[in-house]
Amino acid sequence: MKKVILGVLALIFTIALVIAGYMMFASPNLQKHTVTDAPCPYTWKELRDGTVRLEINTLSYPDHNWNVECYPKNVVAVTREESTTETVVFSILPLNAGQSFAQVFCEQAEPFTVRVFEIGMQIEVSDENALVIEETTQKAYEGMADLGKAGGNLSYWVDPNGAINLLIEEERGIWEAVDYDAESISVNGPFYREASCGFEILGKKAGTFPLTISNGEDKTFLLNVVVAEDLTATITELSEDDHASEGSEEENNG
Repeated sequence: MKKVILGVLALIFTIALVIAGYMMFASPNLQKHTVTDAPCPYTWKELRDGTVRLEINTLSYPDHNWNVECYPKNVVAVTREESTTETVVFSILPLNAGQSFAQVFCEQAEPFTVRVFEIGMQIEVSDENALVIEETTQKAYEGMADLGKAGGNLSYWVDPNGAINLLIEEERGIWEAVDYDAESISVNGPFYREASCGFEILGKKAGTFPLTISNGEDKTFLLNVVVAEDLTATITELSEDDHASEGSEEENNG
């Protein structure tokens, strides 16, 4: 009887080992890595077929667009897979041995395309076609900052290069930048699109510089542009005047 019991236990133990081994072999995941301290937490999994599955929580930007850039493209291929309202998925497939960098990014589409978040992935593919994610980094951008919808409906945002983008949703008049120091800040525009007008402001040297934008008729915006040491710019003060500024950019800047 004792031998029978021992035999049954041994058989159960053997079956358990076989099942455990099968589950380990059949499991698609080898390793799982998670980053939680980001606006969009993300996880990447190494799969047994040699690919890597990147899953990103998109709740912070539910209505934005996700895309990917990869270079050089002959080392790995990155494609977007099925997505839900809360998660976006990318697959990374090894192609050839070498180093590659993939950048998965999120963009706000309206009123202009503005990058708000990105994940950078340093990738190595071995001679045996094994894919390893060596390092990941993430960066959040300011996106668009709305400064109010009164009167001229002025909005602004800072792009990844540190330039200020102004958007004025106003049809009246011909807008121009006046009363600013052209040696300290560069103002490009106006750029017209449907019922709006845009300007791009770039910093040339650190400091705080006033800027006036007028439609030449009855609306003027007075701004303070602050340029940091790395030449990234932002706006700290904004006021609106119902009287157009006199003069033009050529007259005020020589």
